[in-house]
Amino acid sequence: MAVLLETSVGDLVIDLDLEGSPILCRNFLKLCKARYYTQSLIHHVVPNRFVVMGDPTGTGQGGTSFFGLLSQVSNNNNNNNSSNNNDDSLSSMTTTTTRLTTTTSEEKLQNRFLASSSGRRLTDAECREKGRVVAVELFGMKDTVGSQFLITTTNGPDRALDGYASSSSLFFSSSSSNEMDPSKQASGFLSLGKVVEDDNHILDRLADCYADNEGRPYADWRIKRALVVHDPFEDPRAIQKLFQKRGVVVQVDDETGTETVVRSPSPIRPPEETVIPRIPVEEVDSNPVNEDGADLSLQEQKFRQEMQQKEDRSRAVVLEILGDLPDADIKTPENVLFICKLNAITTDEDLQLIFSRFDENVQVEIVRDQETGQSLNYAFAEFTTPQQATQAYLKMNQTLIDDRRIIVDFSQSVAKLWDRYRQRYRTAKKPPAPPLSKRPRHF
Repeated sequence: MAVLLETSVGDLVIDLDLEGSPILCRNFLKLCKARYYTQSLIHHVVPNRFVVMGDPTGTGQGGTSFFGLLSQVSNNNNNNNSSNNNDDSLSSMTTTTTRLTTTTSEEKLQNRFLASSSGRRLTDAECREKGRVVAVELFGMKDTVGSQFLITTTNGPDRALDGYASSSSLFFSSSSSNEMDPSKQASGFLSLGKVVEDDNHILDRLADCYADNEGRPYADWRIKRALVVHDPFEDPRAIQKLFQKRGVVVQVDDETGTETVVRSPSPIRPPEETVIPRIPVEEVDSNPVNEDGADLSLQEQKFRQEMQQKEDRSRAVVLEILGDLPDADIKTPENVLFICKLNAITTDEDLQLIFSRFDENVQVEIVRDQETGQSLNYAFAEFTTPQQATQAYLKMNQTLIDDRRIIVDFSQSVAKLWDRYRQRYRTAKKPPAPPLSKRPRHF
């Protein structure tokens, strides 16, 4: 069983630990199916160790299990039914009021969270592995498994979860965790699965991201969507009401019985989110890669572009000084096309006639050998406007002329401009001829 996490900068594929933690996996799959994680923040980062996500409030104090969502839907329906029922019987009103007020806070917590005994605990070796997905117990307290989970971003000794006695030490110092009731402390890390695909190196980038003193990244990393690849568990009956409440439309194939989500909500941020939004990570991290395959920051990318432009400019100036370029700012003409792979029997008049459909004043010249005059199988076509050249390029590329499939592209040659420059240069340097009266006479 697998889940595809679409994040702000790439995708992660998680293989769930169905054999070790079936109840936790079922809870995670149903939450993903209900689009509970859509646009939720990656709200807590411990550099070189792990990241925490799955809380729609973005504070690290929220979230609920799938059964908590179902209970919310059933409670809302009961409240609506009781408010719409206007019977005159005083006894029925008293019974409804008594039933609604007998729900204690402990019962609400039982619906909101799962027991810590629902999952398998990680071994010491697994605590040092990269990409481990762990169900988070709220504040490290026992039996508070909801929707939050963490993913380890590094591996090795004193990395990932190595060095943490339990999940209570993730959010509490050693002194505060010792003051907690031992019966309520978490006893280990609950396995949820493992990341098996990370093509964009998202975990490496999360391990190095900058965060404030509370562990929240300065840029908002979000889970765009959590998609279920395969769900082996049956859906409860109340899930249709939950889908309707959350705006999820599921279509079932009558022949195969497979379910397909045809519509789901796509908010900018979850309606439960209470934290102040920060700059999206897409605006500060465009994931550029250098020659070695390492990621580059946006500032370094801009710096390299500026340096490349300066180097190109300096080379052009040097060529202008040496006389190899007429001007350092010279650009290739946009109205000239380069035509190659011509047949040797194709003449200038043939190409002139063919390309005249785009411009009646087009000038076509086949380049020939200076000594033999034979065609070199390529030519140039100069149009009046760049728009005509663009139209000819789109229509004539890969066309068949004289049993040859020609290649048409925009010319990168400045030969004509260079010839004009040299002609002007020779004319300017040539001294004027003396008048006939002052020429020396030879006898």
